[in-house]
Amino acid sequence: MDGFLFRSIQKNRAFCTCENYTYMNKDGEIDFYMRMIRGSNPELNSFVFSNNQLSGGFGKEIIYE
Repeated sequence: MDGFLFRSIQKNRAFCTCENYTYMNKDGEIDFYMRMIRGSNPELNSFVFSNNQLSGGFGKEIIYE
């Protein structure tokens, strides 16, 4: 069955929320970590780390491989 499995969450209500998930589909599983940042820069409000790649959010440019 396709879908997301929630693993854990850590919150610092003033600054950020960090969440761990696993996405599952018929081809396998992808673990990912997401950090949502609260602050004054709305252009940079989340990071996603998956498959040894860091991006500025889902479907956005890869920052680091």
